[in-house]
Amino acid sequence: ADFVRVLGLPKVPKTVKVQLLQTLSMLIQNIRRDTSLYYLFSNNYVNQLITTEFDWNDEEILGYYISFLKSLALRLNKETIKFFFNERSQQFPLYTEAIRFFSHHDQMVRTSVRTLTLQVYSVEDDAMRQFV
Repeated sequence: ADFVRVLGLPKVPKTVKVQLLQTLSMLIQNIRRDTSLYYLFSNNYVNQLITTEFDWNDEEILGYYISFLKSLALRLNKETIKFFFNERSQQFPLYTEAIRFFSHHDQMVRTSVRTLTLQVYSVEDDAMRQFV
C-alpha cells in the first residue's frame, strides 16, 4: 500500500520512483514460493500500482515501468491470472496498460510489451481470452 501511495505522489523524486519500480521488479522475479507471490499480488495493490500515472515522457521511468509489467506477466499462469483479470468488472490493467505502448518508438519498450502480450495469450483462461 505504501509503494502505491509513494509512487502516486507528484513530488516524489524520480530517483525514488525508479528505485521502487526496480526493486519491485527484482522482488517479483526472485520470489520462489507461490504463497509469497500470492501474498504480494493480493489486495489489488499491484493493479493500483499498474494504473498509477507516471511521466511517460521520461524514458528511464518508462523503461523501469515496462520492465515491472513484464516481470509481472512472466509470473502469469492459471492461478495468478485471477489477481490481474477481474472477470466481473471486465478489467485487466496489466494487459490494457501495457498495450498502450505497443507502438512506442523505443525498441526495448515494444519488445517488452510484445513479450508481455504473448505471455498473456499463453494463459489458459477462457474469460480472460474472451476479454483479450
